[in-house]
Amino acid sequence: MKIRFVIAAFLVILFVPFGFVKAQNISEDISNNYLINQNGVRINITDYNVLSEIYSNAYIQTMTDEDYTKFKARNINVNNLVKSEKYYKTTINNLTDEVTNIEVSENEFNNYNPDVETQGSVSHYVETQYKKLSVRLTDNNNGYGEVFVGLLWKMIPSTRSFDVMAVRYVGMSDVDGTQSGRQIWGTNGNFTYVQYGWNGTNINRQDNGFGISMNITNDSTINYLENYMDSSVKFSGTFQWAGASYQHATKTTTLAQSKSYTLAENGKNGVILFTGNIGEKYDNMPGVYAEL
Repeated sequence: MKIRFVIAAFLVILFVPFGFVKAQNISEDISNNYLINQNGVRINITDYNVLSEIYSNAYIQTMTDEDYTKFKARNINVNNLVKSEKYYKTTINNLTDEVTNIEVSENEFNNYNPDVETQGSVSHYVETQYKKLSVRLTDNNNGYGEVFVGLLWKMIPSTRSFDVMAVRYVGMSDVDGTQSGRQIWGTNGNFTYVQYGWNGTNINRQDNGFGISMNITNDSTINYLENYMDSSVKFSGTFQWAGASYQHATKTTTLAQSKSYTLAENGKNGVILFTGNIGEKYDNMPGVYAEL
């Protein structure tokens, strides 16, 4: 059976030198067995089904022709995909600086509505955040694989500084030059993003993984926020493990401070070991891991 997709196509506007891309609705297109995303990229259904196993709709909508070409060249084997995701509730008391994290169910995450929830008399001081952290690990059956890390916000944070997303490996290492990241934000389905390159100023590359400092957008109109990073990896043993961590800055940080860490087993959630007391600026949210 042929599948028909009807979806809005969008115009790309590049903002230099910061790498921002904003999408605007210009027309509709109907194509048999193809999806046309906001950037006008034609994605066939087979590829779309693979992409949907890895990325959100927002990410797929912001893909460029270059992104799509790179994706096809990777020959990702989703039949060997291992996925792990957790849902966390973080409560930040901005009066006492106390931060608590608890794991919650997918149902609680989905049902939380920040528009109707209140914090009573301390609403100006206590902030509740719900976040989904996921890691996906694949084996492409040729000694190589792929790692994907994603963080979805249920609500937009009030403190917007340099957050850190990182992944640490056992039994594998990055294929240097393939590491990348993306911060996506939007309003009512119209998405904007910033891309982080493998050799950019925001990346921290190490022998056992990498991390990216993402300066959270100051756009006050958004109601959608998501963070991603991924890399191709080379296997070096019979056991492969990837631990992912996302640390949200609860206080203003500089780029240099956010990059001051190593990837270590005794770091936050077995991943991020900040230098000195820099870790006190972050929410210490638990992590997630996957293994082959």
